[in-house]
Amino acid sequence: MNKQAKESKLLIFSLLMLAVIQPCASAELRQYRLDPEKSRVSFEVGATFHSVRGEAKQAEGNVSFDSKAGAVELPAQIEIPAALLDTGMERRDKHLRKMLQADDYPAILWSASRVKCEPAEASKTLSCDASGTLKIKNIERDVSFPVLLTQQENGIRAEGSLKLARKDFDLKTPFTFGIMRVDQEIKIEFDTFWS
Repeated sequence: MNKQAKESKLLIFSLLMLAVIQPCASAELRQYRLDPEKSRVSFEVGATFHSVRGEAKQAEGNVSFDSKAGAVELPAQIEIPAALLDTGMERRDKHLRKMLQADDYPAILWSASRVKCEPAEASKTLSCDASGTLKIKNIERDVSFPVLLTQQENGIRAEGSLKLARKDFDLKTPFTFGIMRVDQEIKIEFDTFWS
C-alpha cells in the first residue's frame, strides 16, 4: 500500500472518529423526573358567586434535557391521577371525579410532540413553546403553551400556564343548583421541579 493510500485511510478514520466522539462530547443529556413534593399544578374555574380552585395532589413525569444545548429531548410526558384532584371540599371532589369519569379513565396525560426553546433574559433560563397532546377521559386534543425553564444546581424548574375549554373534553357539570353556573374556561398553572 502506498503512502497516499495510507494517508487517505487515516484521514477517513479520523473523520469517522470525530463524527462519533464530537456529539458525545458536546451533549450533556440527562434524565429528569418530576418531584411531586416540590411541584404544584393548580386549576381554577369560575362559577356563580365564586371561583373553584384546586390542585393535583400527585403528578408523575419524566424528561430528558441537554443542559449544554438547552434542549428538551422527546418524548416528555406528565401524568396526573384524575381521582387525586383536590378542591378542598370532599363533596365537590366527588362531583369532579364523576365529571372526569375517574373510575374509567384514571389518568390525565400530557405528551409533548415539540418543545422549542430560546434563551430568556436570565442566563440560565429558557423561554420555550411546548406543543403536545392532552388526554382527558378518552378525548385527545392538541394543546400549546409557553413554559419557562430555569436550570438550577440540582434540577430544572418549569413554570407556566394554559387555558382549556371544558366543552373540548366533554366535561359537563354532573349537578345543577338552579342559578348555579360554571364557566367553560379552565385556567391551569404549574410550577414544577424536576430532579
